[in-house]
Amino acid sequence: MGLLTWRAGVGATGYVATATGDNGHVSSCSSNGTSCSVWLECGQGYTAAVLSSTSDCNSSTAATVDFTSAPCLPTNIEAVLDCSSNSFTLRWDARAGSSVSYMAVAIGTDGSRLGCHTSSTECPVTGLSCGVSYGITVIPSTANCGSIDSADYHIQSAPCPPQSASVVLECSTNVATVSWSGTGPAQDQVVTAVDTRGNVALCSTPGTNCTFGQLSCGETYALTVVGHSPTCQSNTSAALSLHSAPCVPTHPAVTLDCNTNIAVVTWDSARGAVSYTVSARGGLGHNSACPNADTTCAFSDLLCGQDYSLTVVAHNPDHCHSAPSENTTTTTVPCRQSGLSASLQCSTNTAVVSWTPAVGILTYNSSAEAIDVTDTRSCATSGPGCNISSLLCGERYRVVVSGQGRTCPSPAVDWRQITTAPCEPTLLSVVSSCDSDSIAVSWRPSQGSDNYRVVAEAPDGSTLNCTTGATDCRIAGLRCGQRYSVYVVGVNAGCPGERSHATTLQTAPCVPRSVVTELDCRAGSLNVTWQRSSDARGYVATVTRVRTGHPTSCNTTETHCLAAGLECGADYNVTVLAYDHACSSAASPVQLVATAPCPPLLFDTPVDCGTNVVSVSWNGSAAGTLYTATALGSDGQRHNCTGRTGCSLSTLGCATEYNVSITPARGACMGSQSPTQLVRTAPCVPRLRDVEMDCLSESAWVKWEDPVRNLGQNYTVTSTDQLGQVERFECSDTLGLVWCAVPNMTCGRHLNFTLTASDQQCPSGPSNMIMTETAPCPPLHVRAAVGCENRTASVSWRPSPDALTYTATLEHADGQTTCCTTAGTGCDIAELPCGNMFVLLVTAEGRTCNSSQSPGSIIRTGKEPPLLMHYGRSLLTAVSL
Repeated sequence: MGLLTWRAGVGATGYVATATGDNGHVSSCSSNGTSCSVWLECGQGYTAAVLSSTSDCNSSTAATVDFTSAPCLPTNIEAVLDCSSNSFTLRWDARAGSSVSYMAVAIGTDGSRLGCHTSSTECPVTGLSCGVSYGITVIPSTANCGSIDSADYHIQSAPCPPQSASVVLECSTNVATVSWSGTGPAQDQVVTAVDTRGNVALCSTPGTNCTFGQLSCGETYALTVVGHSPTCQSNTSAALSLHSAPCVPTHPAVTLDCNTNIAVVTWDSARGAVSYTVSARGGLGHNSACPNADTTCAFSDLLCGQDYSLTVVAHNPDHCHSAPSENTTTTTVPCRQSGLSASLQCSTNTAVVSWTPAVGILTYNSSAEAIDVTDTRSCATSGPGCNISSLLCGERYRVVVSGQGRTCPSPAVDWRQITTAPCEPTLLSVVSSCDSDSIAVSWRPSQGSDNYRVVAEAPDGSTLNCTTGATDCRIAGLRCGQRYSVYVVGVNAGCPGERSHATTLQTAPCVPRSVVTELDCRAGSLNVTWQRSSDARGYVATVTRVRTGHPTSCNTTETHCLAAGLECGADYNVTVLAYDHACSSAASPVQLVATAPCPPLLFDTPVDCGTNVVSVSWNGSAAGTLYTATALGSDGQRHNCTGRTGCSLSTLGCATEYNVSITPARGACMGSQSPTQLVRTAPCVPRLRDVEMDCLSESAWVKWEDPVRNLGQNYTVTSTDQLGQVERFECSDTLGLVWCAVPNMTCGRHLNFTLTASDQQCPSGPSNMIMTETAPCPPLHVRAAVGCENRTASVSWRPSPDALTYTATLEHADGQTTCCTTAGTGCDIAELPCGNMFVLLVTAEGRTCNSSQSPGSIIRTGKEPPLLMHYGRSLLTAVSL
């Protein structure tokens, strides 16, 4: 390998270096740094170049460097070892073009270095360390390769002879470990073990110890160690002698004497053993040992009732013992049980027997033998007690217990006496009554009873009872709606006997509880519910009106009932009773129910035309009752108000018909609705849209919009002028029109128009106001002066109020006209022909209309003085030109 280095290029992110040999060999490498290594062929001249690059571009080639690679190394290196002198001779083949002088180096695994120099192709290497592997390298003397730390050719020196051999035996496993020292790091050792019968065992290792794990028991071995390499063997160590552990004793057996509790152990002799030890380990912690040179041993100190495990160990003369023999077990005689106790389970006539268990007893047998009759019962168990069942009633029994160990029995040592429970009473009789909570019970006497207990048991397990020495008894306090099981038990010394045959008794149903009434106030119906009574077949619910005493009832098997058709404003008493096939309960406590209040049949609904508020009032209000008046409009909107004798509906829409009704309520109980009354509110306020002046007819066209217009509704137009004069004009809406013509709109007035709508009941409020004005009045006091020189007529007049402009017109007999217009009170009409007659008219123009023409005047032009003649009632006036 050749290492190429360079200086970093500005902006470069990577480099590619290339070395090109004289023989054409090319090798390259890439790097992000300033160096990299290329593979070179030996003994060749090379030219090196470096390119720098970024992610987008490469640089041009930098200056090149010429160099020669290292000389070629020799080939076919081999070494020949001389085991006796522990040296070797190196040989190799030279390569063409290499140096004629060589240096050989041998590097040992122990770190030592040896070598030789020669101009030939072989040289000797002496002074080797034993048991070391050497790496051989041969290089030309001219090569400059720095330090030499490794080689491709290896050879191992002669092995070292083992020193200070020793052996250690693990007696329990018969495993022997042989150890030594003085061996080399690169050699193997072989240990040989030969027993007295010539059997050979070998153990090989590169280390300084070796273990034999398969030595035969009871043997004597000779042990030797020798070092090995692939080509040589060292001298043998001094021989060692080893006695293996004795063999394990076989066929152990034990025999127990139940009378003396002595255990005798026997076994077969073991090879290599001179003595034995027997160990006894008890299951409860007791241990014992018996040493003996013979093959038998007796234990006399074992404890009672224990399981013992016995093993035999053999010993050789060197105090090495064998592994324990296989186990043999025995169980000593059981200990004696104690603390016998016997009692009677009265309900089943079973003897409950218990005792204090003894160590070593596996099973117990307890028996009960009748004293006065022939009867024996027993039970067996491994625990501290058992029950002896099926004992005869009214008898005395003797109870004993015995045990059995694994190999020996444990006889009974004590006994107890018990007396069984009385026999069952017979012919039970029970007398009861529907209206009583007590029963009378009688029976025939039973054997062994001192007294009797009578029990009445409910389904929930609760009981009532009485105790007597006679054969009859009365039980009181029975609960309603219960199915009682009645039986009699005979008792002797506090022990009850077997129950008699039970008789079932059903008491009368309970009074229904949790009676709840739910009144549907509007429908006038009452739903009555209650809790189910035990064993009830049905129920009767009664609803009675307090005032008349008239009852309504229903018979049902459910826990609810519906009473319909109740009158409003009435009080009712509600009760419920339960019944079965034979009896009925008392009625439940009375519950008083008040039905919904009645609605008023007559009420007043006047409308306030100004506010559209309907004041609803009525008479005959019930105490504690609140009434709600509801107005349902034709538009579907609903409006309410609440009061005790009246209230006001204040959010009604205009020009709308409402159906008004009244609903009473007492608390959350709402009654039925009263008959409805039709109410119509005042008309809506119309909106004036426009007022148009008709200039020719001196009238005004009033137009409006009515958001809620009804046919037959009338409208009134009100006009007020600048002098405060008010005029009203009625417009009928029989045709559904939204306009109206108002006549007599005289000239020269400023008018404010408003509109109201009305029906047969109410007028609306006034509409919005629109301001307008009539046409100006025609100009008065019209004058004209004619000049013959300039043929011009100068016309003047008095001003008309609200006129914006004026037009003076001269009309010729042939219909041609000449005029002038001005905003003032006069203007000139020029170029009039002479000797003609004209009619002079003046009109005023206002904002909305023009005035009518002024009274006509005749003007004559010519040499003669013209005449100005007024028609009508005006005087003729001569004007000189």
